[in-house]
Order: sequence, then C-alpha cells, then structure tokens
Amino acid sequence: MAGKLEIAYFMKAGNYLAIVLFIYGLIGCSVNNDCFIADSVIKVKSIAMDGETYYVYLRISGFNEKEYFYELYRQEPKFDDCGMSNFDPLSDIHVDAEEGRVVAVIIENNRLALRYSIEASSNARLAQVPVEVK
Repeated sequence: MAGKLEIAYFMKAGNYLAIVLFIYGLIGCSVNNDCFIADSVIKVKSIAMDGETYYVYLRISGFNEKEYFYELYRQEPKFDDCGMSNFDPLSDIHVDAEEGRVVAVIIENNRLALRYSIEASSNARLAQVPVEVK
C-alpha cells in the first residue's frame, strides 16, 4: 500500500513541476526582461530622405491572433529580447486586415500611411511590401 502512495505522490509532484516549467517557458523571454510574449520585429527597408536615413520596420505582436504594425524610425533602432526599441518611432500604423491586402507603405511628412488592395487579405508578405516616399 505504501508503495502505491509514494508512486501517486511522485506522479502528482511531476505534474506540478511540468506545469511550472511550462508556464516559466511561456513567460521567460530573458533573465533581464519581463515580457509575456515577445514581439517579432523585421527590418523592411532603410531609405534616404532629406539627407538622413530612415528605417521602416514591421512589428508582429500577439500570441494567437497576430497584429501587424509598420514603424518609422529616424535612426536605426536596437531591439531587446522582447522586441522593444531603444527609442520611440516617429510614426507607426496598424495593418487593418479588413481593409484588404497591403500593397504599399507610404512615407509623407514623417508619417506612415498604407495603400490597400481590395483583393483577399493576406499578411504573408508584409515584409516585402514596397515603400514609397511622397
């Protein structure tokens, strides 16, 4: 009887340990940062304007349902393990999948805008969308 209780105890303890390790794996981006889910950030393009170099990045945020944002920086940012940059973007814009498929990112007066197509929405190639300066 005592052997069955010991086995049951160790199985229960093993289940708790597995749950704790799973939760730790979900929330642990790094030792230094407290982010639950890290954003992915992809450099789309660097572009020369007015004697300066500007940088357009695509931010992918969220765990299950992804949200997409374009961000414009005047300097090349550095991102930490959670996807946070060392300074704020000049402009950012949310990709609205209900508007259609993004066919161009437009920079005008240090602000971002998006041109959509009414074709079916697809976010698969957002990092390859052309960047236009007006």
